[in-house]
Amino acid sequence: MSNARLSNPLSLAIMACLQEQAEPLSEYQLLQQLDLRGDFFSSLSSDPQLGLFQRHFIVMNALYELQKQLLSEQWYLSISALSIQILPLQQAVGQALVEDSFDERLQNYYCDWQHFESTDKQDVEALLYGFWQHYLTSGKEGQDKNSEALAKLELNAEADWPAVRASYRRLAAKYHPGRGGDAAKFMSIREAYELLCRSYRD
Repeated sequence: MSNARLSNPLSLAIMACLQEQAEPLSEYQLLQQLDLRGDFFSSLSSDPQLGLFQRHFIVMNALYELQKQLLSEQWYLSISALSIQILPLQQAVGQALVEDSFDERLQNYYCDWQHFESTDKQDVEALLYGFWQHYLTSGKEGQDKNSEALAKLELNAEADWPAVRASYRRLAAKYHPGRGGDAAKFMSIREAYELLCRSYRD
């Protein structure tokens, strides 16, 4: 893995943390490791919620920057709150980690510093409230959304969870933008899968 120039000062520190660990790190563990390596977050807001958002944003920005760089070198950085790890690209594809952890909307959000600079305490509170309201849909509207999501995954209402996961993996591999697929179609499939993840597991 090369030491290409990276714009986020945390990127190299995160790379070092990940290379030193045999097992994947959670975001919480990664933040602990970074705190041991230097005073990276001292200039952030003293407000607990806003400060936490800013720490999270800076780390995610660095992770997505690294993910893009590593892809050009045939490595894949898998990013989720509970599991962050670097794998050879072919191994990640074989384990379906590329489809499971790649989300273009999140990447675009965290790579735009305007979101960091313009977000204040009230925005963070609204984001948290909006997140839960989005997923706590019930009744007929929720059933309609589930039916639409199943249709996007080319499934009927009787589909069980293994069928949902298998169909998602097949379609995500087909439309993945990193493999020359349709980015809009991939995002639609991903959104459907995320909605069904919650409804099937609640």
